[in-house]
Amino acid sequence: MPRFSLVLIICLQFTCEMLIAQDSIAAPTDGDAFGGNASDGAVEVFNLEESSGPKLVNWTAKIGYSTGPMTYYKNFLLFGGNMEGNDRSGLSGTAMLCVDARTGLLVDSQFHSRLPHRANDMPGQAIKSRLSIDGDRGFYVSNRGELVALELSQLNHGRGMSTPWAFDMVSELGVFKRDAPDIGNPTCSPLIYGDNVYCLTGHGTTFGYRNRFPARFPPNAPSFIAVDKNSGQLIWKTEVPHEGLLLGQWGSPVLVSVEGSNQIVFPGGDGVLYGVDPKNGKIAWSLPCNPPGRTNWTPYRRGTKCFFDAKPTVHDEMLFVSLCQDVETQIVGQILAIDLKPIAKGKMPKVIWTYENEQFGQTSGELSYHDGRLYGVSRSGKLIVLDAKNGKELSLQSIGGQASLLGSLQIANGQIFVCSDDELIRYSLADTPKCCARYHFRRTVENSPLIVGKEVFVTTRGLLWSINLE
Repeated sequence: MPRFSLVLIICLQFTCEMLIAQDSIAAPTDGDAFGGNASDGAVEVFNLEESSGPKLVNWTAKIGYSTGPMTYYKNFLLFGGNMEGNDRSGLSGTAMLCVDARTGLLVDSQFHSRLPHRANDMPGQAIKSRLSIDGDRGFYVSNRGELVALELSQLNHGRGMSTPWAFDMVSELGVFKRDAPDIGNPTCSPLIYGDNVYCLTGHGTTFGYRNRFPARFPPNAPSFIAVDKNSGQLIWKTEVPHEGLLLGQWGSPVLVSVEGSNQIVFPGGDGVLYGVDPKNGKIAWSLPCNPPGRTNWTPYRRGTKCFFDAKPTVHDEMLFVSLCQDVETQIVGQILAIDLKPIAKGKMPKVIWTYENEQFGQTSGELSYHDGRLYGVSRSGKLIVLDAKNGKELSLQSIGGQASLLGSLQIANGQIFVCSDDELIRYSLADTPKCCARYHFRRTVENSPLIVGKEVFVTTRGLLWSINLE
């Protein structure tokens, strides 16, 4: 299908459904305007499905039932959305969508068809790679295992996006891209540093699909690569880890700087953190993060070792990271604090403290650092605050429901924003956060909220919301 026709179909569908969604929102009743309808003491409660208005909701737009994390770029929102079950378009696949953040209108989309097997590309799932921005160009990993460069410079001139290059890690490198919807199906958010883009390939095992794919480990494909950001040419690759893989690789790399020495840290699919020289891909160090006694995965049986879902959090010369498994297990995850200072002297980084609590369980979201405190939310819906220096638990409380599977809390405007399975919740930023407001969607919330100034964007199953915080 020609690109012009494809974009036209998607734009017409998106625009019509957005107008229907806007018309379906009723005006607020007297007690439901922003600042009213308070309950539970100082907690304000807003039912956005039944009574919303322009003072609270700027706009809504109809979207697919699965979406990826959002990125803001010059008055535009970019995120992945699925196309399955769409009678108007007749398409089967997913797309990187570009929406005008001021109006909710779809501006453009970059469509990707599905890979043949669900082990590599789960039907119904959106692109879960957060678009990384470098100037006027964005980079993401598609559902097909492509590292894609997206030119954005023409969006403010009434033109669409273009694709200067796409590097197919499946066909070019033999990657067995492993999907796993029961952990939210995240894919790597690329890191841009200097002239290169750094990316986990998503290479994984055939666990659960042995009858379809006999080999436990498909061909020796790389786990981490560097690609020239201008040309899309492969600069280097590393196969570490290969036979130590547990299931798949869904984390994202970070850049760390210690005493003028820059390294890239990527979370390996074996539960090990790796420090890499960004120039040549040489492994400088590796740090196993699972506690002693945890068992490996076999072709037919789960082990007790955990893996990484989220991007590590870096503050100064400290790195914080979480370990987890999928939702089908009761394994308790961990949060680790790692001192990076030793790497300046060519030594291994050191684990300073480890937090593990059955009540907290495990988290798939990123951790947030603020003023000596570490904040996180578990899949079971527990909001935690830890002392970043020693891992001491300062508070642990329920948010009133399960957290969105890949959801991370966000800190902005001196408050904490977190999504449960059907709410956006605002907390005070404190050692013991106090709930300030709850926004009920009556729909399943997807991913994390995005706060831009006094506006918060939330994707629920079927709708994209722009909510006014003033």
